[in-house]
Amino acid sequence: TFKPFVYATAIQNKGLSPCYKIMDSEQIFEKEIWSLSTDWMPKNATGKFTDEPMTLMEGLRTSTNSISAGLVVELGPNNLDEIRNLARDMGIDTDTKMSNGEFRLPARPSICLGTADLSVIEMTGAYTTFANGGNYSKPRYLLRIEDKNGNTLYTQSTMNRNCIDEASNYAMVQLLKNAKGFVGGVKSEVGGKTGTTNKHTDGWFMGITPELTVGTWVGGDDAWIRFRTLNYGQGSHMAKPIFRYFLTRVENDPTVDYDESARFKIPRNITIQTDCSLYEQMNQNGGEMVNDSIPMVEEDNPFEDIDDY
Repeated sequence: TFKPFVYATAIQNKGLSPCYKIMDSEQIFEKEIWSLSTDWMPKNATGKFTDEPMTLMEGLRTSTNSISAGLVVELGPNNLDEIRNLARDMGIDTDTKMSNGEFRLPARPSICLGTADLSVIEMTGAYTTFANGGNYSKPRYLLRIEDKNGNTLYTQSTMNRNCIDEASNYAMVQLLKNAKGFVGGVKSEVGGKTGTTNKHTDGWFMGITPELTVGTWVGGDDAWIRFRTLNYGQGSHMAKPIFRYFLTRVENDPTVDYDESARFKIPRNITIQTDCSLYEQMNQNGGEMVNDSIPMVEEDNPFEDIDDY
């Protein structure tokens, strides 16, 4: 669930399209370049690499570690803080240090895999950025305090700030729509990302709609409470069904002020191509725009009935 922050940083800083390709092969973080004690080579969840180019769209959908690592390699060691800065702007506590002296959100290449131990409320708040056109909205537990006569004694202020430009955020919405996997029975336009921690300790699903952001976490307070295998321990099996059930209940409850017909806002000026067939044509034409414009309507997601993990 942290990988979208890496993708968003690369897309915003380098203007990459979701159709941009990175090799699904072993990425090597050399100790001399990245200030590590030893070379680090992250593996994919399957333990295998295809050694074929993969689009960012496909890389996020399948949560392929080599693609996220490849983005960090392309950003370079001097830009690790760009990922941390974006995460901080999106409400993640990046400054707290752990007992070993490392930042809670490490300024290390491992940030590409989401190794930080973050809370559901932080992550849900951060994902409001994608749902709100690039604008972060801090979650609030408490709106106001009134006395017995209805006089307002305290009002909690809102916190909103722009974190991602509209074009880059629109590209991220398309990535998340493609990455959400199967959410059958839901009427809303949905984007999302599953997450699974080491040894299947935690299962996550972060879901966004134009009207609602939902963070779902399944796990135990102690790390030994877990499934033994990835089959049942992954976020798509543990957390996403809860999101799907909850959102269906919201959509069908007439007492809830929720509009399932709402759609994500399309910016007027889309500068990043998200249609991969046109993107390929652009590359073949030396970067010239095909049909003089970027299409405003996305094609149906060909992977809609496939769960990602």
